[in-house]
Amino acid sequence: MCGESPGQEEDSVRMVLQPIVVTSTRIPTNDLFVSRSIDVIDEQTIQNSGAWCVEDLLQNGANVDVQSRGVFGVQTDVSIRGALYSQYLLLLDGVRLNDSQTSHHNFDLPVSPDQIQRIEVLKGPGSSLYGPDAFGGVINIITRVPAQTACRLNLSGGENGLVHAAGSYDYSSSGIHSSNTIEHRRSDGYHVDTDFQTTSISSNNTMDFPFGTCSLFGGYAQKAFGAFNFYGPSPSKEWTTTTFCHAAAQILVHGLLLQPKISYRRHNDKFMYDVRTPGQFVNIHTTNSSSGELHCIIPIDESSSLISGIAGTIDNIVSTNLHTHERSSLGILLSLQCVFRQRFLVDVGMREDFHSQYGRQLNPAMSVGVLFAQSAKVFVTAGRSFRAPSYTELYYSNPARIGNAGLKPETGWSTELGTEWYGGAQIKFSASCFERDQQNLIDYVKFTASDAVAQAANFATAVTRGLEAALQWQRGDDAEPEIIRSVQVRYTYLDSRIDRGSVYSSVYSFNHPRHQLNVDGSGYLPFLLHWTTNLTHKIKMDGTAFSLVDAKVSRDLSVATVFLQGTNLLNQSYEELTGVPLPGRWIWAGIEIKLL
Repeated sequence: MCGESPGQEEDSVRMVLQPIVVTSTRIPTNDLFVSRSIDVIDEQTIQNSGAWCVEDLLQNGANVDVQSRGVFGVQTDVSIRGALYSQYLLLLDGVRLNDSQTSHHNFDLPVSPDQIQRIEVLKGPGSSLYGPDAFGGVINIITRVPAQTACRLNLSGGENGLVHAAGSYDYSSSGIHSSNTIEHRRSDGYHVDTDFQTTSISSNNTMDFPFGTCSLFGGYAQKAFGAFNFYGPSPSKEWTTTTFCHAAAQILVHGLLLQPKISYRRHNDKFMYDVRTPGQFVNIHTTNSSSGELHCIIPIDESSSLISGIAGTIDNIVSTNLHTHERSSLGILLSLQCVFRQRFLVDVGMREDFHSQYGRQLNPAMSVGVLFAQSAKVFVTAGRSFRAPSYTELYYSNPARIGNAGLKPETGWSTELGTEWYGGAQIKFSASCFERDQQNLIDYVKFTASDAVAQAANFATAVTRGLEAALQWQRGDDAEPEIIRSVQVRYTYLDSRIDRGSVYSSVYSFNHPRHQLNVDGSGYLPFLLHWTTNLTHKIKMDGTAFSLVDAKVSRDLSVATVFLQGTNLLNQSYEELTGVPLPGRWIWAGIEIKLL
């Protein structure tokens, strides 16, 4: 496929740097030949992190803003390049996971970090590849295909009544690969109305055939948690369940790679606005989403590939508050990716979506790059994106917020200038400057200071400009255990301007930090104690700032690994979202036992 074959000059540099074939561009491509900004959280980083959920992996491994309401995956919003929590697309092996009720539920995921091979974060416009929602970017979770049979048990406990138990079983034999997990965790909470209890189970299976592969995934997750000040100034409770399954195949026919996929997602949400009046303001919502797609990758020559495809989605909601609604969409995709003379990179494509509620949306995109001596590249990108309002934004009402059935879809154009440089065998530097100019931005607003209720509305225009930079260093694979094995530094600067018109205040706009700095490190202490740490420093748009330090120390034994882990070690008082306090220092310890 395109970008996988360029020759010997590349090998001398990239064989030590362990090249990654990314798939979020639809055509599998060596990352050196991708003319887009992509962050990749690899399997080794995932295994060393000790993270219990995808959100924690994103916080510590990618240049994104993770905005938590609840800890350990209870509820989290994500902002990519200053986009709102609803303006990104979440995928599992390329299959859409976004919740049609509200994006607050996107990370109700029945998948464990133990099942993840890597996470790709495609920055910038993604609607030309994946359709609606991909304003700030696309997060693609790639599941792991086990290479051997194994069984593991993870037990841990800590402060605030924290208990975590997880088990996994991998099977691999005769072309059949299966990864299965079950997980449970609970806590009494760190503050009134912050207790939680979550359970998940999932199975990911892949079968090899002479003509290709077939995969089946199924998972179920349930959560019960205190939702203090989540959607208004009140102690609330929420109960959610998520069922997700999908089937996919990769079939090679006469040189063409066919990729059919089908999926189904069901989400139940029960929300009690105020536990002091349990008989009032209790809402129950059920959403169903079914999708199917067929894409075909057509190799033109050794350095060029074309992809075409069609995708359809039907979703509905049955709700005691939002009532019953249904909508559908159909998208047609065409994209071309080329590498000329192993130096010039071209990626051009478009997708046209036909939405039952908002009509036709045409989203083109183009990126062009130049390689220098197989160790550096410069690229430019431009593309259009759109997002349809969620059911909550359209129809929901509670004592603090009310929807607006007259909302228009968000649209916008993004541009980017970026570069990457590989210095020697273990250093990588990347930087990008970007601008996103969007129309009809959706947020909850108040028009006067005395308004008691925030109403969903479209802003006229909103412009976000920013800069990202990252520096990564790691020792070679054959290095002895050293006190420092790897260091990664990431920085983001954002400046957003919104034409507010007559709006007095808004709920989610400007929630992103103006400055964000992340520093990750890993290495070995005496007695082969392995350490990892993450520093996150944020300066928000209003000038408030906080610094978070997380760390983990572990020791590998013959059949087990013991560890001590903690978050917010500086014991900072902070809020990611206004009015929702997050915990101070939190310590826990545990053991992972290798049964097979």
